Amino acid sequence: MSATPTTPPPALRPYLTARHDLLWQEADAFAAEHVAPRAARMDAAPGRVERKVADLMAARRWFAVTVPAVFGGLGAGHVARTVLVHRIARVSAAAAAI
Repeated sequence: MSATPTTPPPALRPYLTARHDLLWQEADAFAAEHVAPRAARMDAAPGRVERKVADLMAARRWFAVTVPAVFGGLGAGHVARTVLVHRIARVSAAAAAI
């Protein structure tokens, strides 16, 4: 069975928790709704950050995905960070690098 946009490939299964699965789906939905409409503009202007995308990512605390919750982060770890980068980069490498 091949991976679909909302299904991790079988090789990743041993490393993913239910929390990672939810993050996978959330990142896919976010990328489709907020990144895809701006992808061409972001990818064409390296160094230019789409403020709206950055603000929405910050509101979700995705910039602090590996920061412990006690310090205001998500405390979700490096696998979660990798999931976010991977799923957003499918739509825009520029957005994933924010």
